[in-house]
Amino acid sequence: MLLTTSQKEIPCAEENIIRLEYFNKQEVAQYLADTVGLTTVPNGVIDDLYKYTNSGCPLYLVEFLKAAFSANYLIDRHGKWSEKIFDDLVTELKTKGLTDFIKDDLRRKIDVLNLKENQLDIMFMMALTDKPTLIDIKEITSGHLIEEELEFFVRAGVLRTETDVRYVFTNPLYKAIFIEMMPDDIKTDFYDSIADHYMNHGESE
Repeated sequence: MLLTTSQKEIPCAEENIIRLEYFNKQEVAQYLADTVGLTTVPNGVIDDLYKYTNSGCPLYLVEFLKAAFSANYLIDRHGKWSEKIFDDLVTELKTKGLTDFIKDDLRRKIDVLNLKENQLDIMFMMALTDKPTLIDIKEITSGHLIEEELEFFVRAGVLRTETDVRYVFTNPLYKAIFIEMMPDDIKTDFYDSIADHYMNHGESE
């Protein structure tokens, strides 16, 4: 099964393709109302969310709302919704931009994990490679109990299993964040180790 927003021809049987159409403003309003339980959402808020989610991209809208919920932006101190909350949320979105708004939430999730050095090494290596296999991760990091550490990240929602031996980030912005966290000298060392590994072993299937 393939999910896509592309309108181009895709090399896949049509019955196996689910095309994700962009929301129009009315659909953005309905989705937001359904999500937060409000019967009406101010038109100005809808216009701004439509604009800042790349003209109603479902993925951007979902990730934005997930980050907003996670950071408690959508409820006041009494646990209720209000138009002012939406106004403040849109102001925050305008100030930071969508990508940084979501990245801030992901960084908070990483901070809560209190990662150890060996766990950071695994994340750094994964951020610098393209979908490494379990064997790649073990050999490049020279770590022990790698499977247990990877499962820790799966439970934390940072990784997901793509196959029995391959793990990927649940959100591609995690990759960018871990690269930003990496000191330059460690990044250089990892690039050297990764290059040596693939030169000696080739690309894993």
